[in-house]
Amino acid sequence: MKPPLLFRLLGRAGQSLPEPVLRAVLRPVAGRLARVAGRQRRVLTRVLGHRGAAVDARELQALLAATATLYGETLVNLCLLCRPGSFMTPPRPIDLPLLPIIARLRERRKGVVLAIAHFGDLFMAVSALARQGLPVTAIFVDGGRYRWVEVEKLRFVSLGAAAVPATRALAANELVMTYDDLPLFPEARTSNLFGAPVFPPNGAARLALAAGAPVLPIYSILENGRHRVEADAPILPEEASTQEAVEERLLRSLEKYIDRYPSHWMPFHDVWDLDVMRGRHRRLGNLV
Repeated sequence: MKPPLLFRLLGRAGQSLPEPVLRAVLRPVAGRLARVAGRQRRVLTRVLGHRGAAVDARELQALLAATATLYGETLVNLCLLCRPGSFMTPPRPIDLPLLPIIARLRERRKGVVLAIAHFGDLFMAVSALARQGLPVTAIFVDGGRYRWVEVEKLRFVSLGAAAVPATRALAANELVMTYDDLPLFPEARTSNLFGAPVFPPNGAARLALAAGAPVLPIYSILENGRHRVEADAPILPEEASTQEAVEERLLRSLEKYIDRYPSHWMPFHDVWDLDVMRGRHRRLGNLV
């Protein structure tokens, strides 16, 4: 399968342009993305304000600049990953301290649901796990856009067709990755994130409970010029036996990591704007 035009163009750019030129070209683009429609400023203001002190304007500007830098790095890495035949070649060194945790969870023979946010370099995390020989099924709203980079251990599936391959993967003791900072199924319930209501991350919770699988929240972090993918504490079925309990654990994990690395989180929607999210729910409801 040929990659979409955008990815072909990124691959050509990564193949033909020296890396310093790539960075010079993409950093302004990343800066624009980090500020689009003021969303990232609103998100960071809410996160910082939850700490109980007045939001410092200089800290806010520094975090916006850090977000732009991070997403410039992410776009460069995506360019490099998009070069023909290079998806399994890491464009950057990446540490994987979560591997022993995944190995222990797989001893249960129920598979593992990897709950991931729009946090850091998502594609670096996915490709890094596949390069280790771990079988990963990644659920995206439109997984078909990424099937051109599928390799033996990595599959992309679309939300509307994900139920069967995801449950089969978990039954085979494999890994299934899905988002935990967005709800995937229309529901009316809300929970709190940073002190304000959001629709909870029901996709990972439903999948894990249906399969009896543990959930592992994972985060892709860039720190001191080096990437790593680390995990928060796993959510075991015997510790969180209801959908609401799993969702609550995921939200508290998100709060902890976003508070620790606020420049890393760049959601594509303002998750606290419930009217916008209801519209998104309706659109997703047509897919499932």
